[in-house]
Amino acid sequence: MTKLKMTIAAVGLVAAFVFAPPLLAALWTGNQFDGERGLAEASRTALAGFLSSGGRQIPPELQRILDYWFAFHVVKGAAAAALVVVFGFALYKTRNKLAAVGLGALGLFSLAALMANIQGAVAPLSSLLSLAATGAPGQPDWEPARQQLTDGRTTPTVDLLVGDFALFHAAMVVIAGVLAVAAGAAGVALWRRFARSSREARLWQAVSASFAVVLTLVFGTLTVANATTVADPAPALLAFFNGGW
Repeated sequence: MTKLKMTIAAVGLVAAFVFAPPLLAALWTGNQFDGERGLAEASRTALAGFLSSGGRQIPPELQRILDYWFAFHVVKGAAAAALVVVFGFALYKTRNKLAAVGLGALGLFSLAALMANIQGAVAPLSSLLSLAATGAPGQPDWEPARQQLTDGRTTPTVDLLVGDFALFHAAMVVIAGVLAVAAGAAGVALWRRFARSSREARLWQAVSASFAVVLTLVFGTLTVANATTVADPAPALLAFFNGGW
C-alpha cells in the first residue's frame, strides 16, 4: 500500500469514525435521535422511569435507546479497529523516526477509542449512564439509586445496574490485560533486539523498548483498577452517582 493510499484510507476512516456511527446506528436499529444532546435527554427520561419502576425488566423506551447505543459503539469500534490496523501498518513500513512517533501517537489514540467502544458495546447500559450524566445541561436525578446504595437496601433495578457496572469494568479488565501482556512481550523482544543492534540503532531500540515498558505499566494499572471495581462494584457505582466518575 502506497503512502497516498494509506493517507486516503486514514482520512476516510477518521471521517467514518466521526460521522458514520449515528447514521449507521439509526439504519441498523430504526431509531434516531437529535444528536448527542437529544440522546442524552431521552436517556435521562428513560433511566428515570426505569429507576422508579423497581424491577429488572428494561422498559421498551430504554431498550430502544440501548439498542441504538450498542449499534453506535459497534460501528465506532469497527472504524477505530480499522484505524489501528492502518496506522500500525504505516508504522511498520516507515523508516522515518519523526513519522514513526506521529503514527504511534495516532495508533494509540485509535486504540484507546477502540477500547472505550468495546467497553460500551459490552455494557451499553453503564455507558449510557455516563452519557446521561454529561451529554446535556443540568444533572440527572440519581437520588433513588444513590439512596438505595447508601442504605444498602437495593431494588432489583439497582441490582441490575450494579451488575452491568461490574460487566462494564470486567470488559476493560480483559481488554487492558491482553494489551498489558502484548506490550510486555513487545518490550522483551525490543530489549533483546537492542542487545544485537548496531551502535547507531541502539538509541531508537532503547526508546521503543522503554515505551513498551511504559505501556505495559499503564495497561497493567488499568487492569488492576478495573478488577478492583469488578470485585466490589456497588461503592464505585455510588461514587459515580455522587459525581466521582
